[in-house]
Amino acid sequence: MVGCLPGLAIRRVADLHPGEAKTDARDVAIIAEAARTLPHTLCSIVVADDPAAELAMLCGFDDDLAKQATATSNRICGLIAQIHPALERVIGKDLDHPAMAALLAKYPTPTALRTAGQSKVAALLTRHAPRAGRLGRGHLHGLG
Repeated sequence: MVGCLPGLAIRRVADLHPGEAKTDARDVAIIAEAARTLPHTLCSIVVADDPAAELAMLCGFDDDLAKQATATSNRICGLIAQIHPALERVIGKDLDHPAMAALLAKYPTPTALRTAGQSKVAALLTRHAPRAGRLGRGHLHGLG
């Protein structure tokens, strides 16, 4: 049987050890100590062959990243909803699109959005995502 210590678990265990430098030797020592003293943190991998074990480990890493991305997106949507609920209703589902990051960077407050007006906001969205700009014209009227 092969065990895997997910990256998030490694970081949490590493935070308990002194030292800031990230070295392979330090990581190996942390992983070995975690395997010895915290066996519940290990994920077991049934090894049929080496490529299957490697894929299982990569999929676990992708799952960790997807969970972190979802949690971050949910936190941002929650903050936007507190500041400007109408904006969150309009862009919440598309928050991960680069055009929305450009929109929030250029017009970070409700007042800035209101001052810019629909035409400037739609023009900015069109530069970053032509379809978002066209769709934005119909949806942006509720932001004022």
